Amino acid sequence: MTTAEGPPWAGAALFDWDGTLVDSRQALLAAWHDVTAEVLGRTWPVEEDDVRVILSRRGTEVFPSLSDDPAVVQALADAFTPAYERHAAEGVRPFPGAVGLLEELHGRGIAVGVVTSKARVRYTADAARGRLSHLIAAATCAEDVVRGKPDPQAALSVLDQLGVPADRAVMVGDTVVDIGTGRAAGLRSIGVTWGSTPAGPLVEAGADAVVGTFDELRAALSTGPLAVV
Repeated sequence: MTTAEGPPWAGAALFDWDGTLVDSRQALLAAWHDVTAEVLGRTWPVEEDDVRVILSRRGTEVFPSLSDDPAVVQALADAFTPAYERHAAEGVRPFPGAVGLLEELHGRGIAVGVVTSKARVRYTADAARGRLSHLIAAATCAEDVVRGKPDPQAALSVLDQLGVPADRAVMVGDTVVDIGTGRAAGLRSIGVTWGSTPAGPLVEAGADAVVGTFDELRAALSTGPLAVV
């Protein structure tokens, strides 16, 4: 986990990372294709349902599903970060509007937390590339928890680091796993449709609101029942 000192926060907005704050889909998909072709001799994922799996689950949960051989699982894990960095260096950036929103929240005394299934080394590199690091007060990554999303452990860890109770925080994410995480942690939740999931499944998963632009997200976080103040 990572933390940054800040004032007593008025509230908190907890964000998923990939597909919510940063556009990393193509880099992730290319990395998975590279390592599976190299280690397994076949390209995976191909089907959209499998793509959603890699966009919402920890690699440590996905690698064992591809082989029963521990040596193969380890080879996949070892190859993944270098493959991701090859593609991410040029292709992973914050979504337009993300930096401005985080700056606005920070200026209002609202803590920004990140709840991600990504390994810390890859999250840290993404945040540095996107010049987001200084705006994020706490982040919990894949290796910081025993149980990954949708278990609430990661979200509750971020709240604990920030010293903000669940009733003064909101979870924002682009997958049903993110919405499930927020609900399990006792958080209000906002689904976003610019990532990997359309509005329907996010609503069915229990999102309190679904937005399609950063302007809509800014409005939801500023006024009304989902505002963090």
